[in-house]
Amino acid sequence: MPDQKTKVFRHAIYNFYAPIGLPYGLEAHAKVVISGRSSLLTFYRWSKSGHTKKVDNPLGGADMTKISSICLFTTALCAVAQSAYAQEVPADVVPAKEAEPLSSGEIIVTAQKRQERLQDVPLAVTAVTGQALENRQINDTSSLVSAVPSLTFQQGNNPTNTSFRIRGVGTSLFSQGVEPSVSVVVDGVVAARQAQNFSDFADIERVEVLRGPQGTLFGKNATAGVINVVTARPSSDLQARGTFTIAEQNEYRASGTISGPITEGLKARVTGYYNSVGGFQDNIATGKKDGGFESWGVRGKLQWDVTDALTLLASAEYRKNDANCCQQVLVRANNPLRPQVNGGALISPDTTQVWNNGQTYANSDQKTYSLEGDLDLGWAKLTSITAYQDFKLTNNFEVDRFGSTVPIFITPQANALFNDNQGFTGTKQFSQEIRLDSAGSGPFTYTVGGFYSNLNLDRTFQRRRATCVAGVFGQPCPAANIRFGSFSAASKLKNEHIAAFGQAQLAIVDKLKVLAGIRLQHESISVTGSQLGVVVPGDALFGAINPSGTQRASDDAVTGKAGLQYEFSRRAQVYASYTRGYKGQGIDTEPTANFGNNPVIQPERVNAYEVGFKGSTSDGSLSVAAAAFLADYTNLQVQANRGDPANGVIAFQPTNAGSSRTKGVEIEATLRPSRRFSVSAAVT
Repeated sequence: MPDQKTKVFRHAIYNFYAPIGLPYGLEAHAKVVISGRSSLLTFYRWSKSGHTKKVDNPLGGADMTKISSICLFTTALCAVAQSAYAQEVPADVVPAKEAEPLSSGEIIVTAQKRQERLQDVPLAVTAVTGQALENRQINDTSSLVSAVPSLTFQQGNNPTNTSFRIRGVGTSLFSQGVEPSVSVVVDGVVAARQAQNFSDFADIERVEVLRGPQGTLFGKNATAGVINVVTARPSSDLQARGTFTIAEQNEYRASGTISGPITEGLKARVTGYYNSVGGFQDNIATGKKDGGFESWGVRGKLQWDVTDALTLLASAEYRKNDANCCQQVLVRANNPLRPQVNGGALISPDTTQVWNNGQTYANSDQKTYSLEGDLDLGWAKLTSITAYQDFKLTNNFEVDRFGSTVPIFITPQANALFNDNQGFTGTKQFSQEIRLDSAGSGPFTYTVGGFYSNLNLDRTFQRRRATCVAGVFGQPCPAANIRFGSFSAASKLKNEHIAAFGQAQLAIVDKLKVLAGIRLQHESISVTGSQLGVVVPGDALFGAINPSGTQRASDDAVTGKAGLQYEFSRRAQVYASYTRGYKGQGIDTEPTANFGNNPVIQPERVNAYEVGFKGSTSDGSLSVAAAAFLADYTNLQVQANRGDPANGVIAFQPTNAGSSRTKGVEIEATLRPSRRFSVSAAVT
């Protein structure tokens, strides 16, 4: 899980950059961050060899006699303003293939799966460069909400029910039989389930957030939008870089990258990171801090320029996260007896105190392997992305929220001890995408391709609780009065998806372009499951044993996009678009499902309309983007509680809502009085 601490973004970050003279023509830079979040951040960047020099006093001394720039970024301008727009990218941050001269503030994105200026893309996109992420102390995907309008993050007690929302739409479901509405794509590889979407940032080139349905180019889900993460590629010259952060509340972060050529035509890049973030909740029962996490990861890339026209890029990444998260806090007690069994923990809407003896945790690891091939045909570029993902998550949630290590009496039906409520989710996914993109930016451009995905998901779960049939309120239950109940289940999901897609843009008159896209897709899904009975022999059954069985479903769908774009000049455009989005069928995988009669969750569909304007001054000192949107959803996939409150059974099940509508207006603006100073703001 990402950092769960409540972050305060009302701060200023001062960057003092100074070139430091080093032997062999090397150059190092030191950076100090002063903010309400981080106490100190120092990093080094060097090239051509591994030599560097540490700066002990960045504001004085012989090494700092020439300060090249001082930048002040304010990331909270007012109560409703968020930092949002793409920051200016230093030349050494942009990959070599994109290092063409750009005007101030411009950035190249792949929001339509082809390289374009952000200014030219006829849809609502926020692009944040890796340097801007670093400046703003955005360390993981969940922190993107501080930089992207209309993106919100909804925290659950584990990654399976934690979600992103774009323009108010997302997927908050326990069941792993349903896909997320916000798709996360890393280097062209789509995450299969939303539990994979929350990861740390390291060596990022840029992040693009596409708002609104993206059903043509970015897959069959993406009914709310896409978070497209692009990591840095190997460099043509030897580079190395490291960062180290120390912040309050026992936060430590470190990362390092080395990149450069190996032989003629072969170059590599290796990145590693380690994060340790202390907890923000005071556990009265254990005397420890809850809510922290420890994570680490490593990513390697090997690029082979086979010929001038053919490039192969092999990538491998491993990341692991162990999170002591997330305990629930008691914000209100309507029952006057409840404070008596809260261990003295403060009951308040802003409390950070808990009284728990059991563990609430979410431990995950993911391996991702991919091979990207790019062949320049002259008139077009052929791209192939082959990927395999292996993700595992083990989590537990302490239900009783009592600090007692033995069962205590509350009422005859209430939980006397409920610490074991744990599950495992494992996904293995193979995917293949082939795409042909037209060359250049003439009056007619197009992207056509195909996509295939094969997903296998394993889901197991068990829970065990104790009740006390008689006793004294809040006191240990006599052994003779303790009754244990338990339950376990297992399921397997298989999902296969195949699609063909295409999108084209044609200039019908001098400055007016028409845009059209279509995606044809077929998918099949099946879930086989059974409820296995008690966990410990002698326990009573906690719940009911439903029949085992297999449920299968398949579906065909057509989605697409149509729009108009009028470019007043290279610096101003207006656009209007209609998008048809689709998220595939789902089948419940959770332990309370009736696998013998498991209803199919119907596909989620959306009709979305958007009009927008993008413009900037001739010198790039001011840029503005505005969009008005309306999206109508049918069969919105949601979660309902269909448990039995009488015996304490909670049964969350996925289902469909009849309809839903989201509409609004977004405005982003960035002011750049100079190349070294910028102020960004946005409102939705």
